[in-house]
Amino acid sequence: MIIIQLDGRIIESNESFQKMIGYSEKDLRLMNISQLMHTDDSESNPVLFTNNSLVEKIRQNNRVEKRLIRKDGKLIWGRLTLTYLKDNIGEPQLGILMIENISENKKIETALRDSEQLLAESQKQANIGSWEFYIDKGEYKWSRQTYYIFNMDPDVERPLGDKYWEYVHPDDKQRLFNISQRAIQTKTSYRVAHRMILPDGMVKYIESIGKPFFDENGKLIKYIGTLLDVTQNKISKDILKESEERLTSLINASPDIICFKDGEGRWLIANDSDLELFELKDVSYKGKKDSELAAYSPFYKDAFMNCETSDEQTWKKGTITRGEEIVEKPVGNKIVLDVIKVPIFYEDGKRKGLVVLGRDISKRKKAEESLIISETNYKTLLNSVDQIFVLVDTEFKVISYNKLAKKMSQLLFGKRVKLGGSIFEFVDNASIEKIKNRFTNAFNGISFAGQINFNLPGNDKKWFEIHYDTVKTDEGKVLGAAFSATEITQRKLAEQELTLAKEKAEQASLFKSTLMSNMSHEFRTPMSGILGFAEILEQEITDPEQLEMLYAISNSGKRLLNTLTSLLKYSQLESEIFDTNIRELKLSDIILYNVNNYKSFAVSKNLELNYKICENEKYIIADDDMVKHILSNITDNAIKFTKKGSVYFELTYEQKSGKNWMVCKIIDTGIGIAKDNMDLIFQGFRQASEGIGRVFEGNGLGLAIVKKIIGILGGEIEVESEINKGSVFSIYFPAKEEDVMDEFDGSDKKIQSEVSLKNKTPRVLLIEDNKSNSAITKIFLNEICKVDIADNAESAFEFVKQNQYSAIIIDIHLGPGMNGIGVAEEIRKMENYKNIPMIALTGYAMYGDREKLLSFGFTEYIAKPFTKYTITEALKKLLKM
Repeated sequence: MIIIQLDGRIIESNESFQKMIGYSEKDLRLMNISQLMHTDDSESNPVLFTNNSLVEKIRQNNRVEKRLIRKDGKLIWGRLTLTYLKDNIGEPQLGILMIENISENKKIETALRDSEQLLAESQKQANIGSWEFYIDKGEYKWSRQTYYIFNMDPDVERPLGDKYWEYVHPDDKQRLFNISQRAIQTKTSYRVAHRMILPDGMVKYIESIGKPFFDENGKLIKYIGTLLDVTQNKISKDILKESEERLTSLINASPDIICFKDGEGRWLIANDSDLELFELKDVSYKGKKDSELAAYSPFYKDAFMNCETSDEQTWKKGTITRGEEIVEKPVGNKIVLDVIKVPIFYEDGKRKGLVVLGRDISKRKKAEESLIISETNYKTLLNSVDQIFVLVDTEFKVISYNKLAKKMSQLLFGKRVKLGGSIFEFVDNASIEKIKNRFTNAFNGISFAGQINFNLPGNDKKWFEIHYDTVKTDEGKVLGAAFSATEITQRKLAEQELTLAKEKAEQASLFKSTLMSNMSHEFRTPMSGILGFAEILEQEITDPEQLEMLYAISNSGKRLLNTLTSLLKYSQLESEIFDTNIRELKLSDIILYNVNNYKSFAVSKNLELNYKICENEKYIIADDDMVKHILSNITDNAIKFTKKGSVYFELTYEQKSGKNWMVCKIIDTGIGIAKDNMDLIFQGFRQASEGIGRVFEGNGLGLAIVKKIIGILGGEIEVESEINKGSVFSIYFPAKEEDVMDEFDGSDKKIQSEVSLKNKTPRVLLIEDNKSNSAITKIFLNEICKVDIADNAESAFEFVKQNQYSAIIIDIHLGPGMNGIGVAEEIRKMENYKNIPMIALTGYAMYGDREKLLSFGFTEYIAKPFTKYTITEALKKLLKM
């Protein structure tokens, strides 16, 4: 304390101030108070002083914080409180300036602020949310980062604690509850991963860590824990708002109380802070002792009586006293005051007065406790995550790290990271420049993310995902940078294995596709000769015995072909190696095509084969080859399992379940299917009659393939059957609402012949290297056209140069040299053959082969083996015969 004149000159100072400032009482009496003030404070904030004099009308009891210059040149922070001593008419004569050294408080506040900022930034960089639960209050405290982890707005979704259990996945709730209860029973922390279902339906995986705290009697008082979002594994870019608010409250300075008493302890002057503290705002306090004021504020009776007692002790002691006093508040909390009492005596030693100064240090006390808790929690948080974590300042000095970072630095570089050391002391020399550049970029706001691998002792290779990120204060000041690394070795190994497996699968798929395609060609080409000649001989031979043998050859060939086709189709469907050509189709055309193909088979068994088409036929949406395969399989079974009677096709239009369907029913009078075998018939390699005792031949794949194809086309199949009375297979195909066109309008965009065939016999070129197939084809076509045969590409080019053909039929596989696709492309380049129909004739009959060949410029596609009806009808349609 010092007493100053109105111009700022010091006339008296106490021993405490002399020790604080380093000057003697004699020195101070020769000085003006402005000489002790830091120049910047005196000029920039002239609250107390202007031109080295007191402001004349300064408000009574003003309080400011200023920097003072000690005699040794050191700066100290002081809290200055000025009170005037006035004369009888109220004019100020002297000033009493109370100066309290608050340098230590400033250091604590600064340390606390930096610690809180470090905690907030660390949570942000590590994407960690923290929470506290106080048992007695039933109160949750959640960091803002926790809300962001749950994709919530903390300003809208408060309080999260009430909703946390609602978002825990139902299958994880009991387990999480049991683990937390076990932690209480064993008084240990717990760590558990569980799922959260967020309000928007997103499922997140959370790693939760919790620790219960108990009082000295073993009673649970609170929980502290962390939440780590392991779904995204990234560092959040938001700072915890709640932490900011807590930091702000901790650094706010508390107001002091001031009271002047006379020699008898009667109150003379008290500031607003003192009056508010003891609820004396509306009380006429002047001239009353503490014991008398207790009557006006009964709650503080004990405080008043204790104060009166300590006043007496100070007077008896005769010197300044200082101590902490606790003041109970009505709301249940306590205020801790740092109280300084200065006794004043007359020259004769009698008591003149007493100055009481009190500073509320409650927040400082709490701040000291919070600082310890904050540092403890910070270390707990960093050590609880499975990440290497290091913080460095802008001088590349380590200011924080976790246990994993310490362990890995020792393992990788033989040195343990330590606080205050340069980060470059703990890495290998070859990496120093690279690491320096990445930290420097982070200081400048440029983050880095990447992957790196290390060869550990024993050839143990580890992969890490690393991040360099900037660490800033709320005001944008760069504190340093954070380095984090997460081991991803297992993920990298899995990626490598997945890549290798994918390559092997692609190779296997290509091999399988090629094998199936080649098998199709190699079986179908010779079968063309067998079945083709059999069909020709059926028209020539009349001898019954020879015809019976011929039918046996034909049926055996068809059976072999059907078996091969079924195996390849089933394999193709199982491996999904196929393309579909979904378009508008006229189902009646495919039914007619199917009836003609199976007419000879039905006749050989003396069965009627007929059909009925509805008048309101609609286009179906399907793949032509697939529909043919469906009808062919069911027709083949119907004829095979019918001894007498008929096989009948019925085409109708229906609406069911809000959809349009064209329904093809195949009705037979055959042996029927038992109810127990209804599901069995659609399984691969299964038949109603199986094993040694089976009655009918077959591979059991036909209906399994049919079921799969119908599913691909979005259709349905239903079966009704009765033993010895027959079966009805109803196939539902998706249909459009429009009726089909009555006449062919060229909507399939196939190239039509421009050669006029009126009164002329069309001339057709057949390009085929297989002599049997070329002979059969020529015999099939002799009735409707003249056929020239070329057995390779070279002879084919000679034919087209010398003649003009109405159509060209080309085998795709022509042996050595150019294949059929190349031949077709070359002929298309000739001006007079740009619009001539070309038919692809091939043993490649897998799903997708037809579309591929048509894309190369062919007008039509016919798979081997084919019937006379198939090829003649195709040619007639293309040539409009």
